[in-house]
Order: sequence, then structure tokens, then C-alpha cells
Amino acid sequence: SANESALEKEKNMYKQREKDWLRIEQELNDNITSNKREISDLEQRSERNKASAAKKLEDVNRTVQEMHQQIDHISGQNRDHLFEITALKLDVKNKTDCMNRLKSDHANEIRHLKKLHAATMEDLTEKHDDEVKSIQIQLKNDHQRICEERDDAIKEKNRSFECANETEK
Repeated sequence: SANESALEKEKNMYKQREKDWLRIEQELNDNITSNKREISDLEQRSERNKASAAKKLEDVNRTVQEMHQQIDHISGQNRDHLFEITALKLDVKNKTDCMNRLKSDHANEIRHLKKLHAATMEDLTEKHDDEVKSIQIQLKNDHQRICEERDDAIKEKNRSFECANETEK
């Protein structure tokens, strides 16, 4: 009876360990899902930034086009406005330079986000695979040990019953 109680306690302890391992595995899966969602959010933000940069580029191009038209109109009307025309050309050049910087910054940001995404996914995949393998090995070892302990306990019980039977005879 004391052996049965100890064996039952041992079984309950191993069941609890197995529950703990399953809970840890679920937490890992939840973390991976959360990280994938975060990566998706980053990708969506990148797409929105790309769309915003494209809109800004379109606005700048339209502005550049309008300024060129203004420059042509002013030049045709009056050569005395040459200074003003030069100033407008400089403004157009500055906006074009700014647009080119925006394009370059955007391209760099996209490259950085892609590298970050790839590195994060690789790191998450490696960590998950390692953790799953570790948990599987631990569960297998625990299961094997529990089975061996159970078999030993059964053999011990059988021996004690055999001894009791021989004593009665």
C-alpha cells in the first residue's frame, strides 16, 4: 500500500512534468506566431512607407513639372525675370535632390527590413527547431524512465506476492 501510494505519487509527478513540457511547447508556438505576426506588421508598414514614398515622389515630380512650365513661361515673357527663373531652377534641383535622397533612403530601409526579416526568421526557426528537439528528447527519456520504473515496481510487487504465497503454503 505504501509502495502503491509512492508509485501513484511518482506517476502524478511525471504526468505533471509532461503537462509542463506541453505547456512550454505551446508557449514556444505562441511566441513564434506572435513573432510572425510582428514580422507581417513590419512588412505591411514597409509597404505603406513604400506607397507613401511613391506618392511623395509623384507629388515632387508634379511640382518639378509645374516649375519647369513656370520657368518656360517666365522666360518666354520677359528676359528680365532671369534671376527669378534661376531661383526656381535651384528650387527644382533641391527638390529633385531631396527626392533622390528619399528614394535612396527608402531603398536602404527596404534592404535593411528584408535583412532583418530574414535574420529574424532564420533565428526563430533555429531556436524553435532546437527547442522542439530538446523537448522531444526529454519527453522520450522521461517516458522511458517512467516505463522502466513502472516495470521495476510491478516486478517488485510480483516478487512480494510470490513470497507471500510461498509463506502461506
